[in-house]
Amino acid sequence: MNEKLLQPLLPKIKEFNEQLNTNIKQLLREVIDSYKQQIESSITELINNKINGESTEPNILNIESYGPLIFPRKANVFGDGSIYIYFTQTFSVPFEYFLPKTEVIEISEERNLSIIDADWNDWVMLVEEQWFANVGFEVILNIDDTSDLKVEESYIYEEIKIHDKNIWAKS
Repeated sequence: MNEKLLQPLLPKIKEFNEQLNTNIKQLLREVIDSYKQQIESSITELINNKINGESTEPNILNIESYGPLIFPRKANVFGDGSIYIYFTQTFSVPFEYFLPKTEVIEISEERNLSIIDADWNDWVMLVEEQWFANVGFEVILNIDDTSDLKVEESYIYEEIKIHDKNIWAKS
Protein backbone atom coordinates (compact mmCIF):
# COMPACT_ATOMS: atom_id res chain seq x y z
CA MET A 1 0.00 0.00 0.00
CA ASN A 2 2.79 2.46 0.91
CA GLU A 3 4.59 1.78 -2.38
CA LYS A 4 1.56 2.98 -4.37
CA LEU A 5 1.40 6.18 -2.31
CA LEU A 6 5.15 6.89 -2.55
CA GLN A 7 5.67 6.01 -6.22
CA PRO A 8 4.45 9.37 -7.61
CA LEU A 9 6.61 11.23 -5.07
CA LEU A 10 9.89 9.42 -5.84
CA PRO A 11 10.98 11.76 -8.68
CA LYS A 12 10.36 14.79 -6.43
CA ILE A 13 12.26 13.19 -3.54
CA LYS A 14 15.16 12.36 -5.87
CA GLU A 15 15.23 15.93 -7.21
CA PHE A 16 15.11 17.31 -3.64
CA ASN A 17 18.06 15.11 -2.59
CA GLU A 18 20.12 16.06 -5.67
CA GLN A 19 19.44 19.78 -5.11
CA LEU A 20 20.34 19.48 -1.43
CA ASN A 21 23.55 17.60 -2.27
CA THR A 22 24.57 20.21 -4.88
CA ASN A 23 23.82 23.12 -2.55
CA ILE A 24 25.77 21.58 0.32
CA LYS A 25 28.82 20.91 -1.86
CA GLN A 26 28.79 24.49 -3.18
CA LEU A 27 28.52 25.84 0.36
CA LEU A 28 31.37 23.61 1.57
CA ARG A 29 33.61 24.82 -1.27
CA GLU A 30 32.88 28.39 -0.13
CA VAL A 31 33.90 27.38 3.42
CA ILE A 32 37.20 26.02 2.04
CA ASP A 33 37.79 29.28 0.14
CA SER A 34 37.23 31.30 3.32
CA TYR A 35 40.12 29.43 5.00
CA LYS A 36 42.49 29.66 2.01
CA GLN A 37 45.02 31.96 3.73
CA GLN A 38 45.10 29.85 6.92
CA ILE A 39 45.45 26.63 4.91
CA GLU A 40 48.34 28.00 2.85
CA SER A 41 50.10 29.30 5.96
CA SER A 42 49.75 25.98 7.81
CA ILE A 43 50.91 23.90 4.83
CA THR A 44 53.89 26.20 4.25
CA GLU A 45 54.92 25.83 7.89
CA LEU A 46 54.60 22.04 7.76
CA ILE A 47 56.72 21.79 4.62
CA ASN A 48 59.36 24.12 6.05
CA ASN A 49 59.58 21.90 9.14
CA LYS A 50 59.76 18.64 7.16
CA ILE A 51 62.48 19.70 4.71
CA ASN A 52 64.54 22.01 6.98
CA GLY A 53 63.24 25.17 5.37
CA GLU A 54 65.96 27.41 6.84
CA SER A 55 68.63 25.77 4.71
CA THR A 56 66.60 24.58 1.71
CA GLU A 57 64.62 27.80 1.07
CA PRO A 58 61.41 26.16 -0.22
CA ASN A 59 59.25 28.06 -2.66
CA ILE A 60 55.66 26.80 -2.72
CA LEU A 61 54.37 27.23 -6.25
CA ASN A 62 50.59 26.97 -5.99
CA ILE A 63 48.37 25.22 -3.46
CA GLU A 64 45.17 23.95 -5.11
CA SER A 65 42.24 21.74 -4.18
CA TYR A 66 42.75 18.24 -5.50
CA GLY A 67 40.04 15.66 -6.01
CA PRO A 68 36.54 15.50 -4.55
CA LEU A 69 35.41 16.42 -1.07
CA ILE A 70 35.72 13.40 1.19
CA PHE A 71 32.91 12.75 3.64
CA PRO A 72 33.91 10.40 6.43
CA ARG A 73 31.02 8.97 8.37
CA LYS A 74 30.81 11.87 10.77
CA ALA A 75 27.55 13.74 10.38
CA ASN A 76 24.86 14.54 12.87
CA VAL A 77 21.41 15.93 12.24
CA PHE A 78 20.09 18.09 15.04
CA GLY A 79 16.37 18.51 15.72
CA ASP A 80 16.58 22.28 15.25
CA GLY A 81 17.03 22.11 11.45
CA SER A 82 20.82 22.06 11.48
CA ILE A 83 23.34 19.44 10.49
CA TYR A 84 26.97 18.90 11.56
CA ILE A 85 29.32 17.70 8.82
CA TYR A 86 32.97 16.76 9.04
CA PHE A 87 34.68 16.54 5.66
CA THR A 88 38.16 16.70 4.20
CA GLN A 89 39.70 18.20 1.11
CA THR A 90 43.04 17.21 -0.37
CA PHE A 91 45.34 19.94 -1.66
CA SER A 92 48.12 19.53 -4.20
CA VAL A 93 51.29 21.30 -3.03
CA PRO A 94 54.04 21.60 -5.65
CA PHE A 95 57.21 23.31 -4.40
CA GLU A 96 60.84 23.75 -5.29
CA TYR A 97 63.84 24.02 -3.01
CA PHE A 98 67.60 23.76 -2.86
CA LEU A 99 69.05 20.39 -1.99
CA PRO A 100 72.73 19.68 -1.37
CA LYS A 101 74.09 17.66 -4.28
CA THR A 102 75.33 15.04 -1.83
CA GLU A 103 71.75 14.35 -0.67
CA VAL A 104 69.96 14.20 -4.03
CA ILE A 105 70.58 10.50 -4.74
CA GLU A 106 69.65 9.41 -1.21
CA ILE A 107 66.44 11.46 -1.09
CA SER A 108 65.39 10.68 -4.68
CA GLU A 109 65.25 6.99 -3.74
CA GLU A 110 62.66 7.81 -1.05
CA ARG A 111 60.71 10.53 -2.82
CA ASN A 112 59.77 11.60 -6.32
CA LEU A 113 62.13 14.51 -7.02
CA SER A 114 62.39 16.41 -10.28
CA ILE A 115 65.68 18.19 -10.83
CA ILE A 116 65.03 21.69 -12.15
CA ASP A 117 68.61 22.96 -12.21
CA ALA A 118 71.42 20.47 -11.55
CA ASP A 119 74.08 23.20 -11.62
CA TRP A 120 72.53 25.93 -9.50
CA ASN A 121 75.96 26.27 -7.90
CA ASP A 122 78.80 23.99 -6.79
CA TRP A 123 76.93 22.73 -3.70
CA VAL A 124 73.18 22.60 -4.39
CA MET A 125 70.63 21.64 -7.02
CA LEU A 126 67.21 23.20 -7.47
CA VAL A 127 64.65 20.38 -7.17
CA GLU A 128 60.88 20.17 -7.26
CA GLU A 129 58.44 17.90 -5.46
CA GLN A 130 54.69 17.63 -5.19
CA TRP A 131 53.15 16.74 -1.85
CA PHE A 132 49.52 16.40 -0.83
CA ALA A 133 47.88 17.88 2.25
CA ASN A 134 44.68 16.50 3.74
CA VAL A 135 42.72 19.23 5.55
CA GLY A 136 39.65 18.59 7.71
CA PHE A 137 36.72 20.93 8.18
CA GLU A 138 33.82 20.98 10.61
CA VAL A 139 30.67 22.79 9.54
CA ILE A 140 27.23 23.30 11.05
CA LEU A 141 24.65 24.09 8.36
CA ASN A 142 21.11 25.34 8.72
CA ILE A 143 19.05 23.14 6.39
CA ASP A 144 15.57 24.46 7.12
CA ASP A 145 15.34 25.79 3.56
CA THR A 146 17.28 23.58 1.11
CA SER A 147 17.26 26.30 -1.54
CA ASP A 148 18.89 28.75 0.90
CA LEU A 149 21.32 26.76 3.06
CA LYS A 150 23.32 28.77 5.57
CA VAL A 151 26.57 28.11 7.40
CA GLU A 152 25.97 28.62 11.11
CA GLU A 153 29.53 27.79 12.17
CA SER A 154 32.69 26.46 10.53
CA TYR A 155 36.13 25.42 11.74
CA ILE A 156 39.30 24.20 10.15
CA TYR A 157 40.43 21.00 11.84
CA GLU A 158 43.63 21.59 13.81
CA GLU A 159 45.64 18.69 12.44
CA ILE A 160 46.63 18.90 8.80
CA LYS A 161 48.13 15.70 7.41
CA ILE A 162 50.72 16.08 4.70
CA HIS A 163 52.13 13.32 2.51
CA ASP A 164 54.90 13.25 -0.04
CA LYS A 165 53.06 10.66 -2.13
CA ASN A 166 49.62 10.90 -3.67
CA ILE A 167 47.85 8.22 -1.64
CA TRP A 168 44.45 9.43 -2.87
CA ALA A 169 45.04 9.03 -6.62
CA LYS A 170 43.64 5.57 -7.10
CA SER A 171 41.21 6.51 -9.87
